[in-house]
Amino acid sequence: MKLSDAMATGRVLLHARAGIFVAGNSGCALGMAYKACGLTAQDKIVGYTMNDCFDAWPWTMQLPKTPPCGCDIGDYNLGQAITHLFDTHVMKPAEFKVEAWTLDQLIDWVRSVEPAEDAPGSDGALAATEAHVEVGEK
Repeated sequence: MKLSDAMATGRVLLHARAGIFVAGNSGCALGMAYKACGLTAQDKIVGYTMNDCFDAWPWTMQLPKTPPCGCDIGDYNLGQAITHLFDTHVMKPAEFKVEAWTLDQLIDWVRSVEPAEDAPGSDGALAATEAHVEVGEK
């Protein structure tokens, strides 16, 4: 399942919660997607890794040259950029004094950068390069 579709489906399965992958009945945008695909992850509240998402959507390891929000987030890969957008712009824009995004805007952005066919094990690098985001070298 494509990540954007999984996020859209997962939003009805988990309550949105910043700063966690999946914990009980809540999670971040990536946790929502993971749950929607029927994948199981241990509850990861603090210091979770992105390895589960990298396995399901390998293209999320690619580096965008510029995040769509314009924040200086350093060498974040696309998976980390999704986490940043969700935690900061969707969930806590007032706290971080940044532009507010909706979950729909985040899903639309993911749709614009993900490969046309998002199958685990596929070569997402080429598809991400051809998508609407510039991909940097690692």
